[in-house]
Amino acid sequence: MKLMIAIVEDDIAHDIIKMLAISKVRCTKLSSTGGALRKGNTTLMIGYEEDMEDEILNLMDDMSKNRLRDPDDDTSYNINIFVLDLESMKRV
Repeated sequence: MKLMIAIVEDDIAHDIIKMLAISKVRCTKLSSTGGALRKGNTTLMIGYEEDMEDEILNLMDDMSKNRLRDPDDDTSYNINIFVLDLESMKRV
């Protein structure tokens, strides 16, 4: 099991959540703020089986590339991702 924590700019969060749902990946959405300009962010907590990692990361990468802040600068990042190993996960 893995836990992905993705800090996403608000303007793409809805699209990412929608694409995760289409892929049958559940996530928990938390509102958050941060960065130099204190812009609104969304923190997504995603628990998943290890074999889904590449699909989820590719989805995030595609969404990020579609929303580059500066079309001339392909290094404009709008998602920060942290991946943690989990010993177990339960839903009650």
